[in-house]
Amino acid sequence: MRVVLVCDFELGLVSRILAVYGSFSRRPDITLITRRRNNVLSHAYVSRIIEIPLDVESDTDPLRPAARIFVTFGRTIVYLVYVMFLLPRLALDGIDLVHAHFLLPQGLAGVLISRATGAPLVLTAAGSDVNVLATHTLMREIIQHIIFPHSQVVAVSQPLLRKLEALGCRNIRYIPNCVEMPADHVAVQQLSKILFVGHLIPEKRPDVLVRAFSKVASQVSDATLTVVGSGPMQKDLQTLTSNLGLVRRVCFTGYLNDEELMPIYKESGIFVMPSVSEGLSVAVLEAMSFGLRVIVSEPAGSEIIEDGVHGLVFRVDDVDELVGRILWVIKNPAKSSQLSSNARSLCEREYAVSVVAPKLEQLYAEACSRD
Repeated sequence: MRVVLVCDFELGLVSRILAVYGSFSRRPDITLITRRRNNVLSHAYVSRIIEIPLDVESDTDPLRPAARIFVTFGRTIVYLVYVMFLLPRLALDGIDLVHAHFLLPQGLAGVLISRATGAPLVLTAAGSDVNVLATHTLMREIIQHIIFPHSQVVAVSQPLLRKLEALGCRNIRYIPNCVEMPADHVAVQQLSKILFVGHLIPEKRPDVLVRAFSKVASQVSDATLTVVGSGPMQKDLQTLTSNLGLVRRVCFTGYLNDEELMPIYKESGIFVMPSVSEGLSVAVLEAMSFGLRVIVSEPAGSEIIEDGVHGLVFRVDDVDELVGRILWVIKNPAKSSQLSSNARSLCEREYAVSVVAPKLEQLYAEACSRD
């Protein structure tokens, strides 16, 4: 099967999306269409990469929401023009299926490629595309009347599925994100090592974690925070860290590849995701798979994290409640170890690649047979 994958996520997440194909009974031939990044993706499952000469990162994040939508719309037009130049080339390739991740602009690109090649389109909604973009009238009209009618939509979480249904999407299926379970899992002992992994954007609320860590650090002398990821908030976060006197206790690693990131998961004790908007966080799933104590905001993981069973949940933007959750885990290693065990078992049972891959492969087969 020849699959065109349209995906502009950061390289670490793209790599995790591609990992699912390793568990297909028949591995597809993947052509990846993506926007330009400073890092180069090299993956065994990708036979060809077509890079659109338009940077993924832009200066839209610091702007007001209305301005961000305006700039995003303009960049979408440029993006789609480049995709249109690719259509004759793709039409000659004998494409069997198109899979786009994110509603806009990737979903629109998927529609164009699908119509030009005659291949069915599978579209995965990620989270902020539904929670943010679809709240704006113009974007919502495009999603409802152009994208949905031509797509088999995949929701990565049950809350996203319900929101997509409310938007009028009918051809929809729930298939969660997934992770490869680490074979060499070891019990975590260093609970004072706190970890965040994610894009450094306002929706992820990394500043909330830094402020909470400042209060934790005043009570736990050996507490450290590692922030993995890059993004437009990085400089502001580093300034905040300096102003709070935490330079020696907070490490900003920037983007890390899989080989660099996995040891950090193993060395950490607590994982925090304070996001205000998520689909189903792969970083949360990875932390669960490594047996970390996971603490999430209600929007970031309350669907999979039952408070007090698989981890702890706090109210979004509530710094003091987050501080209390972190301190409880550090001061109660025996009790919190059960959270770790439960989270890993849940991840292995429902979100492992070996569990999710057959569902996606079946969806591909059904989409192609209907076509």
